[in-house]
Amino acid sequence: MASIQPQPRKTLFQQSGFTLIELMTVVVVAAVILVFAIPSFEGVINNNKVASATNELTTTLARARLAAIKANTTAEVKPTTGTNWAAGYQVEADLNGDATSEVINIVEAVDDNVTFTGPASSVIFNSLGGLGATLYPSTATFTESFTLNAPKAYGRTLTISGIGSTSVVVNDNTN
Repeated sequence: MASIQPQPRKTLFQQSGFTLIELMTVVVVAAVILVFAIPSFEGVINNNKVASATNELTTTLARARLAAIKANTTAEVKPTTGTNWAAGYQVEADLNGDATSEVINIVEAVDDNVTFTGPASSVIFNSLGGLGATLYPSTATFTESFTLNAPKAYGRTLTISGIGSTSVVVNDNTN
C-alpha cells in the first residue's frame, strides 16, 4: 500500500501566477501584431464588399434576362437615380403585356467604399435574352461593362456579351 505524502505548505513567495512584467510583455506583443494586421484586414473586407456587389449585380442581370425571355418582352436594368449605379438599381419589364413596366427587383446602394461605374443609361435585354431592345442589333460587337473597385482591394469588371452572357474579370491591381 502506498503511503500518502503530505504536501508542503506554500509560502508567500511560492504563489503561482503572472507577474506584471509578463503581463505587460504579452500586451505589447499583441499590440504590435494588431498594428500590422489591421491595415491588411481592411483589404480583405473591401475585397469581400466588391465581390458581394459584383455577385449581386450578376444575379440581377440574370434575373432581368430571364424575365425578358419568360415574358417575351424587353427587360431593363437601370440606376434608381439618374446615372449613379452605386446609389442602387432596379429591373423593370412589362410582364403582363399592358405596355406598363413593372419593377421586378430593386437593389439598394452599394457600400460607400465601393466605386461602381456602368453604362450611361441602362442595360436592356430583348425577348431572346440578348442585349438591346431589337432582336438583331446592327453592331456585331455589342457589349456592356461595369467596373467595381474599392480601396486596397482587387477590382472587378463585369462584361455582358451581345447574347446576354456575363463574365467577371478580377483586376490584378489594388488601389
